[in-house]
Amino acid sequence: MREIRVPSAVFVLRGEYDVSHRWRLRAELEALADAPDLVLDMSAVTYMDSICIVELLRVWSLRKRKGLPAFSLVRGAPSLARSFALAGLESAFRIVDALDEVLAKDGRAVDVRYATPGDESAVKLSSVLAGGDSGTVEE
Repeated sequence: MREIRVPSAVFVLRGEYDVSHRWRLRAELEALADAPDLVLDMSAVTYMDSICIVELLRVWSLRKRKGLPAFSLVRGAPSLARSFALAGLESAFRIVDALDEVLAKDGRAVDVRYATPGDESAVKLSSVLAGGDSGTVEE
């Protein structure tokens, strides 16, 4: 069993990720690669091709070389879970069913970044209080 860590950053992905999103996904993941404890919330991801899965592994490798812990993944669509299982990612990442499994309940702030593929205006940085009202976001 892996140690539960409170994230310092959460990256929320949604929609479909295919080869056309590779470079943008890489840039967004690299911007978060040094976060001490990182969670990728993929609960709203409906599709991810192998090229984008390789980008997840690339960031995992960068973090490993820097001595940072593996990041956590919040499960997405069932087809995505099958792809992760086939690729053996369940042994590389801590995979959880819901974001609240990794958020602190003591009100500590967590940086949250939202990304929507193909929509440049959808990337924003905000701070949300962990354990607070899930609909409350402070900007």
